Amino acid sequence: MDRPISNGGRLGKRIRDLTTENAWNWTVEVVFNPDEEIITWSVVISSDSHVLNETSRWVDLNRYLLDERLKKFWLIDLSG
Repeated sequence: MDRPISNGGRLGKRIRDLTTENAWNWTVEVVFNPDEEIITWSVVISSDSHVLNETSRWVDLNRYLLDERLKKFWLIDLSG
């Protein structure tokens, strides 16, 4: 979570609480510059162009969800 963003700390705490309540094996961190930490990961899920340009491996989670999990929804391609 991005610490300088309004409510970043509160959101981080809420997600931590949810991980505990649901026994999810997640780690939640609230840091000042998450982009610089994210680009060091081996695989990244992001829509941030800076992060995508600086990392070597990324997953297009939005495309996967649209193509594989939301097939029943009617979508209009507005990309041009």
